[in-house]
Amino acid sequence: MYDHIETEWQFESAVSPQRWLRGVALPEGFVLGAPAARDIADTYYDTEDWRLYRAGYALRVRQMGHAREATLKELGAAREGRYERRELSSAVTLATSRSASDGAQPHGIVERLEGVLADRLNAVAGTHPVRPILELRTRRRGLPIEHGRRTVGELTLDVTTVPVKDTPAPVRIQRIEVEVAPGIDAAELEPFVEVCRQSVRLKPTNESKFAAALRIRGIVPAPLFDASCAIDASMTTAGVALASLRRYFADMLAAEPGTRLGEDPEPLHDMRVAIRRLRAMLALFEDVLPRRSVAAAATLEWIASALGAVRDVDVQLAHLDDWRAEMDPDDAEGLTAISDALRRRRLAARSRMMRVLDCPRYERFITRFAAILQGPAPRRGRGRLPIVDVAPALIRKCMRKVRKIGDDVTPTSPAPTYHQLRIRSKRLRYALEAHAELYGKPARRLAAAVTDLQDLLGRHQDAQVAIVDLRGLCERRRPRLSARASFVIGKIAARYERETAR
Repeated sequence: MYDHIETEWQFESAVSPQRWLRGVALPEGFVLGAPAARDIADTYYDTEDWRLYRAGYALRVRQMGHAREATLKELGAAREGRYERRELSSAVTLATSRSASDGAQPHGIVERLEGVLADRLNAVAGTHPVRPILELRTRRRGLPIEHGRRTVGELTLDVTTVPVKDTPAPVRIQRIEVEVAPGIDAAELEPFVEVCRQSVRLKPTNESKFAAALRIRGIVPAPLFDASCAIDASMTTAGVALASLRRYFADMLAAEPGTRLGEDPEPLHDMRVAIRRLRAMLALFEDVLPRRSVAAAATLEWIASALGAVRDVDVQLAHLDDWRAEMDPDDAEGLTAISDALRRRRLAARSRMMRVLDCPRYERFITRFAAILQGPAPRRGRGRLPIVDVAPALIRKCMRKVRKIGDDVTPTSPAPTYHQLRIRSKRLRYALEAHAELYGKPARRLAAAVTDLQDLLGRHQDAQVAIVDLRGLCERRRPRLSARASFVIGKIAARYERETAR
């Protein structure tokens, strides 16, 4: 198992890479070692709905001679030809690396993978099998780059062939690549890279070979949900309701792979927000939507609950990281103990979340809800009326609910009252945003003001949740917590209480 950040520069070559090399003048102090030629066969895999791609990764199985290696490669964006991408690699056996033409089942590629790579792959793919999507063949000539009697990188001269249907010959991609050796500062290779930049025959490219091959083959990852999300004043109320649901359903599906991967908390946050918006739209347009779509609210609440347990811990961990620098150095041990306990809780919450996302109930919901949203707009109740006739009453209703509870809020109001005001503020904000195309800047300005209120109330709610969680942590783990850790928990809880009192 190999987990590292690959740093390299890629250049498109207008001539044969070997011809370019014969005419290049190396910077002072740099020497190229003896070349080694390699033939490389790369097969890329993904699920039918492109889950790995949407999570920002590509699964590549590379064969050189009799050796085969699977790599989960980050699809990070390049800047002026420079790539910095995480790679997780593991050796695979012949049985698990055969292509579909050999009679192997597509999911066989992951059956014997182990470690972090297998964990990440299984998390993102879930119950969906991977399948071959692209095959490339590369003739590579690699030369060690030496500087100060050390190997600091490798210069590779690649000619990659991309088979294209209905063409007499494959398309060729000619690349010059400069890869930084492990443990070497990339800045040491800059003089060498500058030579490549100055060459009139080379052009930095921000398109990886994988992306270039997809373009050449005409392969476009299919959208998860292909239905119109456009909203305008000519539409019926039911049409706007369906378009709003389609928009947020697409957002939810787009965030799912990153949520499954778990490397970054933001996709989980985005998925949770999309679900909240869906639930708000189902409530707002309840009397005009298909009855089956309204029934989906319970399933969305079930999914949101699983995501929320993870998100709550993420928020607390982020606060601890922010506060660590401000707290007494003597509290470091206690903070570490609290962080460790929260991370264990997050692992348990994430495990429950993954069971929900892999559950047949979740898969049925996705399939059925997508079918409903791709259908025609219903013609029941106010659904047949123009949205411009119905929208004002919908927004006023949401506004009245905010004012009703907001007028009664005082500094001494209990936490549940603030939480209810936050929920109603969210629903007003989502109602305004759903009709922003109709009312333009006035609706957006009001939505922005409501967002500020919602954010303020959100910080209050986060603090309340944290206080309850910290109290529970003390009660459950009291025998195992040191006196210092218990003291730090008290200090943090007091800090949260001060925030709620502002």
